[in-house]
Amino acid sequence: MKKKKLHKVDLIFIIGIITVGTLCGSIDGVLFNYASREYQVGFFPIISMMGGYLIYLFLLVLLIYSIVKYDAKNRPIYVRGYMFFIIYYIYLAIVTVSLAIVNAIMNIFYFFFS
Repeated sequence: MKKKKLHKVDLIFIIGIITVGTLCGSIDGVLFNYASREYQVGFFPIISMMGGYLIYLFLLVLLIYSIVKYDAKNRPIYVRGYMFFIIYYIYLAIVTVSLAIVNAIMNIFYFFFS
């Protein structure tokens, strides 16, 4: 059986989602932990919400590129039009995991260094 390789546009798409989700979740995790400890106020993850728009723009650029560059037989598997409906849920899962990890790390630092 022939092993099928992942398309390079799909790889760029997956790495881009993971990178943007991790960065936005990490920034919001640091800001959330700092605001709750120093100012005792709530915090809304605005950077993660704005990162969602970046993900949609990123998908749109890759979708247009794959339509122009590749024919119907060689198009990427994951960069499709229906991804507009499920991309934000994947992104939010990555952000949630990243936010939880950064929050746990910052709680450990606050426990040992304060």
